[in-house]
Amino acid sequence: MKFGVQQDMLADVTLVLMTFFLLKSFFQYPIQSLALVSLLLALTNEVAQFIQYLSLIELHQSPLAWAIMGNHYQLVELLAYLLGYLILIFGGYLQTQYRLWRRYKTGS
Repeated sequence: MKFGVQQDMLADVTLVLMTFFLLKSFFQYPIQSLALVSLLLALTNEVAQFIQYLSLIELHQSPLAWAIMGNHYQLVELLAYLLGYLILIFGGYLQTQYRLWRRYKTGS
């Protein structure tokens, strides 16, 4: 892309968003809580890549494990996960403001 944004980085942002919406479909917790859980799950995966967890549990030869877990660690992915988290928090803020505006407009 022209702005230097890598496709992998967009995929990492999307990963946090998709994890959030998956959790949201099962649990009725506040947006901030589910967004934080989504961020922590993504960061856990990244830490596992950093310590080469698949090698530790002797699954480094499994193509399925590599496909699920990923095979490389990049520091920029942490920023992408944080960006996904911030998008969720901002979206929650906008949703709250819209609900307040609707309540004010209808007079209830």
